[in-house]
Amino acid sequence: MLNKVLDVIEKYVTAILFAAMCTIIMIQVIFRATGGSLAWTEELARYLFVWIIYLACGRAMATEKHLTVDILPLMLKGKVKIILHIISTILTLLFCSCLLYAGSIVLSNLMVRTQFSPANHINMIYLYAAPTFGTLLMALRCIGTIINSIQKLNDPDADAHVMKEVTE
Repeated sequence: MLNKVLDVIEKYVTAILFAAMCTIIMIQVIFRATGGSLAWTEELARYLFVWIIYLACGRAMATEKHLTVDILPLMLKGKVKIILHIISTILTLLFCSCLLYAGSIVLSNLMVRTQFSPANHINMIYLYAAPTFGTLLMALRCIGTIINSIQKLNDPDADAHVMKEVTE
């Protein structure tokens, strides 16, 4: 159930924000071509882009399409490879926990001292919430990955699963 909710957020919300960003940039280009100028379009497109990036981070964790150094995992096989995967995912989860802590401090400070963007007068807490929310998505995906890896580790056919993943 949680995976489906996260999939909707990561896929569809990101797609909607991307379409909105492209539309806003197109409006900006049209106005500049006709000699006009809209001050709000550049800032809003930039903020949408930030949200898109952080929402896509969770998706990269879910599909394991993020950047990795995979020299050691390519050399290992079977349960040792799964254990290494669990350890690396736990380290990623610890990093996400540190980012969540730091992000919560930033957001709590912004609740006390409200800041607004220059062109659109948007409360900056909405922009600064993007890294924290994206990190939360990544942490949830890490937890899911750890659970799946532990299930693979307990599976008697773990070597077959790993070999299947390597050949795909």
